[in-house]
Amino acid sequence: YKRKINKFKDSYNVEELRKGLNYVFLNCYKEMNWPINMTPDSICYVINYLVDKLYPKKKISILDPCIGSGNLLYSVSNNRNVEALYGIDNNDVAINLSKVMGNFIEPINLFYQDTLTVELENIDLIVSDLPNDVDFTYDFIIHHIDSLKEESCMVLLIDNEFFTNINKEKKELIDSKGKMIGIIELPDSFFKGNKKSIVI
Repeated sequence: YKRKINKFKDSYNVEELRKGLNYVFLNCYKEMNWPINMTPDSICYVINYLVDKLYPKKKISILDPCIGSGNLLYSVSNNRNVEALYGIDNNDVAINLSKVMGNFIEPINLFYQDTLTVELENIDLIVSDLPNDVDFTYDFIIHHIDSLKEESCMVLLIDNEFFTNINKEKKELIDSKGKMIGIIELPDSFFKGNKKSIVI
């Protein structure tokens, strides 16, 4: 099995492997009637552009605390010099898909547990596509912002409801830990359901 993987890996670059695996994953989702929870490449490209501007030519550690199948994390890591990769998810199917992608592309440290129970330190960058749950988004930011080094960033895809359902107490806590430096509202055509924005 390992020999076959290594032979396969030598025939393609990491982006080709990522896209090929995503095609396989999507077909599996449809075949097994699983809900599809994969960040579209169109959004991954935008986030990649932002990370390029935020971390030009710097070797970085990257964490996705809601990794899902790993598409967003590997899309970002494939295009830069990576020191270490970390992923967290409490869905056993998702964490195993991330592990499969890691076997082909880049070794990763995976945590199969509730993301709000994992505490990491000295992370350079956090990227994540968050579920459509405003309360969870606040708790996620408050919890994981402490994982970052000073002068480091989160680049998050969040539900636009986050900006209308404001929790003043939690917002003040976030403001005391960091600051929002950019928001990109994505076109409606990017989404079938809830609309999202990228927040830095």
